[in-house]
Amino acid sequence: MKKSIVFGGVLVTVLLLTGCSHKHYGVTYPNHDINDLGKVFVECQTYEKMQFPLVCGDITDEIALLGYDVSKGKKEEITDETKVLVSYVDNWYWDMSMYMIRLEMKVREKATNDLIAESVVERTSLIRKNTKEMAREVLSEMVFQSVGERERYLNDQVSINPLADFSNIKKIYIVNSDNESIDLKAKEYILKLGYEVELGHKKQYTDDIDAILVLNTNYETYYWQLRDPRIDRLLAQGVASVTKKGNASALGGESSDAKENTDDLRSLMKMFEKLNK
Repeated sequence: MKKSIVFGGVLVTVLLLTGCSHKHYGVTYPNHDINDLGKVFVECQTYEKMQFPLVCGDITDEIALLGYDVSKGKKEEITDETKVLVSYVDNWYWDMSMYMIRLEMKVREKATNDLIAESVVERTSLIRKNTKEMAREVLSEMVFQSVGERERYLNDQVSINPLADFSNIKKIYIVNSDNESIDLKAKEYILKLGYEVELGHKKQYTDDIDAILVLNTNYETYYWQLRDPRIDRLLAQGVASVTKKGNASALGGESSDAKENTDDLRSLMKMFEKLNK
């Protein structure tokens, strides 16, 4: 019996140790200014398929929210105007479901191939994060020098693209999510702000739409995303804590089926309040 108890204790200890490992580091090399990169291009991996989240898009979005002029594509799509190349390696592991265990990123000068900065984040199963959060954490290790700056950046519930121009946005198209009640409440709220609003299916909006609003449901943590449909650039993002089972989980608030108020639009409201300041 004693042997069984000891073995059980060792097993639990091993599981806890292997399940809660968090490694991270980042460095910007001398004579390089990470805050002044010029036009950035993210090289998308050719192996990205439907069974994996599109990591390249998440990385590009997070770089845009930091204020960089960024685009993405295959290596052969790099333009002459590009000054800096971003490459990455994403490693995946199975533990009840697939998750990204490690993300490594490198930033290089296009002309010289000199390494400007690099960063790695590794998280095992019990403290896993989705691909957007992993991309955000990797970038924070390169861009922010102090722990306080990194923490404020990582905990920010609303992010606005500093390069985005919101003054010309008149008409917004809301893409249907899997929660009709949330969609209708979002439409009602945005109409009250003075915008023209349409609600419909993805890819069915017309050319006169200035921005599309998407409740991104690819993750356990959901995101309100306001995007420019002409160049597919992320303009603003608000974190929304909605579960995939739906039950009116509050977007930035408490969860309740009975609530018929704006609690479930809290993160969306914060996003529009911030971009209209």
